[in-house]
Amino acid sequence: MKLSTTHYLFILDKSGSMATCWDETISALRTQFLQIEKYSKENVEHQVKASLIYFSNKPTHGFTNIDGKNLALNLALTENPGGGTALMDAIGIGIHQLQQRMKPQDDAIVIMLTDGEENASHLYTFQQIAEIMDKLRATEKWTFTLLGAEVDAFESIGSKLNMQRNHVYMYEKSKTSQVFDEINYKTQSFFEKKSKGESLKDVFNFDDSI
Repeated sequence: MKLSTTHYLFILDKSGSMATCWDETISALRTQFLQIEKYSKENVEHQVKASLIYFSNKPTHGFTNIDGKNLALNLALTENPGGGTALMDAIGIGIHQLQQRMKPQDDAIVIMLTDGEENASHLYTFQQIAEIMDKLRATEKWTFTLLGAEVDAFESIGSKLNMQRNHVYMYEKSKTSQVFDEINYKTQSFFEKKSKGESLKDVFNFDDSI
């Protein structure tokens, strides 16, 4: 049996409006990366590769295809948030690059976080991204989660991408750390279920309990 790799892609809004929760978001994201690194070191038979894309007026790579065992050292920031929201371009570029790296037995966790509506993409439309995501979801190898920081991400984004409502979660910026705690829990559950050969389809479902 071929060993599979889990590819973890985080797509993070770095537009100007994120300044009000930027420090909290980066701190929570660093905690998440530490958790993934810890898991990777303790479970060497389960390879994890991680990538981070920021977006404002255009997408920018934070890091690409980092081994999970060396993940926590790679969250370095040199600029403050600013600019618009090129979310579709960030999703499209991130998915395309991930597809080039993935092998047939691999799976992918894609988490997208934004606090505003799309307003700056030039390469991809909602329809194009929706069609791409539909095809990838059908393989049951890809999981997509959308987090909306004080924006109704389902109405403004998720519904246009054909996402299920329970794969989209809106939260108050003051509760950033609690939301990431839940993401950390779900990520850990994903790894545990994968190691047991169980279904990964509903791991990242949300309810109203956060």
